[in-house]
Amino acid sequence: GKIKEADEVQDRDLPAEDEVKMYSLSDVNSFLEFVEVEMTKSSLNTNGVFIIDAGRTVFIWIGKKSSPREQQQAMEGSQEGLNAMGRGKNTSVVRVLEGREKKNKAFKRVLKKKKSLFKSFSFF
Repeated sequence: GKIKEADEVQDRDLPAEDEVKMYSLSDVNSFLEFVEVEMTKSSLNTNGVFIIDAGRTVFIWIGKKSSPREQQQAMEGSQEGLNAMGRGKNTSVVRVLEGREKKNKAFKRVLKKKKSLFKSFSFF
């Protein structure tokens, strides 16, 4: 789907609390690996890239010290990841840079939701 600006995301784009999940993205042996992590603000790490799956909206949080490859792959691979999760093209992808979270009220509300099953999956 189209990448929305932070101020374009509306409350209606947010899912029920139990549907929100957070994944840590890492580049392992030329594979992108997503590992589900605890859905809290403290899970965000400046050295990484995190995917917050909030139903019809997916936030890609990019840490200031994350690798250029992780940053690039997060944006390019988001559609592959959505396809792997069985998501439609109507899912919006919103990029959130570390330090700019306050500009996105929807992102801040999503971080308050908690549920994690600690699943992981990989794709090329």
